[in-house]
Amino acid sequence: MPVRFQPPLEYVHDAWNRLVSITRQPGSVLRGSYEYNGLNWRTLRRYDSGATQATAVDDERIYYYSAAWQVLEEHVDEDFGTSAGTDRIVQQVWGVRYIDDAVLRRLDRNADGDGIGCTKAIKGVKIMVLVDARGMPVAVDTASAIPVKASSCKVCLISSSPG
Repeated sequence: MPVRFQPPLEYVHDAWNRLVSITRQPGSVLRGSYEYNGLNWRTLRRYDSGATQATAVDDERIYYYSAAWQVLEEHVDEDFGTSAGTDRIVQQVWGVRYIDDAVLRRLDRNADGDGIGCTKAIKGVKIMVLVDARGMPVAVDTASAIPVKASSCKVCLISSSPG
């Protein structure tokens, strides 16, 4: 199997040894850039996802952290180069038992604030479908925050009995 030649990459670090940019040589085509806050946490990542033939940065991710350095929210713009604006928002809820106690991951696929892209009303109760730490769908009554069973996040089938 022939090996395809890839032009070399140039990695640029700042004075604190944090990666700030990646360029492909020759021609210095920008493949990625990164920004950090005063605590050395990466707050912005822009990169070429490779999804299109264009050689420009087309994906942007903005990170928001807790005081314990846990990512709480991520704003994703997958078509940054052509159409600026948030495409989806990912939120992470952390427990108190340990530093990596991920309790819930909320994905808002269209960044309109209604959860995972499907909110249902069953018997007059508005229910939001979320994903737990194992990736399993969990429906939550938006008024009382009482979890109810969810069968499939893809089709948003939700049982009527809590628990």
